[in-house]
Amino acid sequence: MKTNFKKTYKYILLLMFIASLASCCRTQDCETGYLNIATINFSRQESDTFILRRYNVNTNFNLLVDTLLLARNVNTFYTDKGLDTSFVIINESNPFRLTTGYDYELFFPATNTLRKISAISETKNQQKICSTSNGKRCFNDIISYKVDGVMGNYFDILIYK
Repeated sequence: MKTNFKKTYKYILLLMFIASLASCCRTQDCETGYLNIATINFSRQESDTFILRRYNVNTNFNLLVDTLLLARNVNTFYTDKGLDTSFVIINESNPFRLTTGYDYELFFPATNTLRKISAISETKNQQKICSTSNGKRCFNDIISYKVDGVMGNYFDILIYK
């Protein structure tokens, strides 16, 4: 009889432990989503350096917040596809990622190309965090934006020369 009680007690303790782990779960909002840039019809030299200007949203690009010079393999990561297309990823540690809450200008001095990005919108995602989860980060999904007033809905902002 004692043996059965000990086994039952162990199972009850195990179930309580598992239940306590499950009760430690919480829901967390995901981080703000961001966009990457794809330069199309630019040579590598033409797109290797550009200026990013960040404006307060809905100010018609009149209230400048910050300006940053972005350069190939300095504060960005480039993946070249063929001779005239590059995918540009702004380093994650850089606070200048293209996110909601701001409007942006991209200026390419080598070609005198200026593009205005506005109306960036995202869906709000959440994830469940438990003490047993691996802590994987999640991001909101960018669902649309405008480049020079034209609606886009790709993961990368397509910038044509």
